[in-house]
Amino acid sequence: RHTRYWRDWSSDVCSSDLMVNQNEITFKPDNYDLKKDLTIDPTLIWSTYYTAATEITSISNDGTNVWATGFSGYAGLPTFNSGGAYIQGTFNGTMELVILEFSICGELKWATYYGGSSSDWSYNTSISSDGTSVWLTGTTSSHDFPLKNLAGAYNQSSFSSAFILQFNCLTNARIWATFYGGTNWEHGNSINSDGQHVWITGYTGS
Repeated sequence: RHTRYWRDWSSDVCSSDLMVNQNEITFKPDNYDLKKDLTIDPTLIWSTYYTAATEITSISNDGTNVWATGFSGYAGLPTFNSGGAYIQGTFNGTMELVILEFSICGELKWATYYGGSSSDWSYNTSISSDGTSVWLTGTTSSHDFPLKNLAGAYNQSSFSSAFILQFNCLTNARIWATFYGGTNWEHGNSINSDGQHVWITGYTGS
């Protein structure tokens, strides 16, 4: 468990044991500076539900906007395009990848399905450290998963269950979409970029 304490406009995080005894909860912080104020429950700024039968697996932000991704089995997801973004407004499969963007104040800026006619799962999203791209990776069983070639990039059109997606961070326009893997099951688990390179990790049965 983690608690947070504040002083002089800066914040530090200290780990803490959480102990439950019947109806009493006790926190035991490690290496806590008694001269500083301790906040066990920081003020909640914003919280929301977003549609039914949907699981959010990853959230990332650039300090101005927040991107969330996951998957949904619900055909009534509220999609939204503020202009220029990639948009898939219809539920095409049995499970569909979803991508959402909010401002840090909670304003909805983008919401779309992404996937083919079978099942698609997104497990991780990140913002490149130079603030130019939104990256996603995950797993799909859709042979018609939407792809987009990028000149000079690795582009795999033959089906494999792992995928890599790249969107423009400012407009959410799609830049690159490719399968990656062999003929067995692949799983894209985590993705990160420094603006020049991208790293993906996961596991494979190929």
